[in-house]
Amino acid sequence: MAANTSSGSEASRLKLMRNPLWIAAVLVIGVGAASFGHDSPAHVIELLTERIESEGENPSLLLRRSYEYRAMGDYEAAERDLSRIIEIDHYELAAYVALARVRWAQKDIEGADAAMRAGLEISAPEAERSELLAVGAEFKESEGEFDEALKLCEAALKARPGNLDWMLQRSRLQHFLGRHDVRIAGLREAVQRNPSIVLEIELTDALIDGGEHTEGLERVNRLAEGGRWSSAWRIRRARIYLGIGEKEAARTELEKALMEIEGRIAPARANPVLLIEQGTAQALLGKWAEAAGSLQEARDAGGDAWATRPLEALLK
Repeated sequence: MAANTSSGSEASRLKLMRNPLWIAAVLVIGVGAASFGHDSPAHVIELLTERIESEGENPSLLLRRSYEYRAMGDYEAAERDLSRIIEIDHYELAAYVALARVRWAQKDIEGADAAMRAGLEISAPEAERSELLAVGAEFKESEGEFDEALKLCEAALKARPGNLDWMLQRSRLQHFLGRHDVRIAGLREAVQRNPSIVLEIELTDALIDGGEHTEGLERVNRLAEGGRWSSAWRIRRARIYLGIGEKEAARTELEKALMEIEGRIAPARANPVLLIEQGTAQALLGKWAEAAGSLQEARDAGGDAWATRPLEALLK
């Protein structure tokens, strides 16, 4: 699980770096940032504390230090810095986003929701409020409240239509809710706006989920060309074959997919994505006990709830 925590921290770091206050923090820290660009969180905190003591409680420095506290797991100190930012500048939305995430990391669901709602009460352009809406969508999805999550996600996308992560989340939520037609239509529009391979794959999955087998198969065959690994594409192809009643063709694809996956899985370094693929192929072959085992291994390896949910649905 340690590896997954590191991955989660890095994802949070990238999200934080897109916030305006984060950019300001980098500018405030200035050249000095180069001196601790690769230092440990503890050392960065020490340097930031020196700056804060000499220059005063600058919100940008406090935000930077709160992130380092969070990276160390010192949520109490992180929340203290974020609360101080809000005292200094009640309208700083980035602090509410970070505070909601810190509380969520501590399983303080009510506190995270309160921070999100407090931020949303601030009068600000929708584009600035969109990050809070997206955070709320993440929280609601993790709680299984898909309808509410979708409303928040769509509101965030209305303010920032080109956000790739939010487009993928909207698609995922529509899938969980069985809204295949609107999901396909939204992804077609998204691909036209941004011909990303990630969106192309998501559209392909949406077509398969929605029973659009002919177009789905054409896209699978086209997108799979030249790829180094084929297991995921074989599983998609097998799902299509099962949908049109070609069970033997599906079995052949699934068995070949499992052979490839078994050769790629390294027991010492479990990959949740491969384990989910393995479990999916096993479930489609009717190997329920093996699929359940792969699902548990994927969870143990740090697989996100949204990533494991489709396999869980197959096993119900």
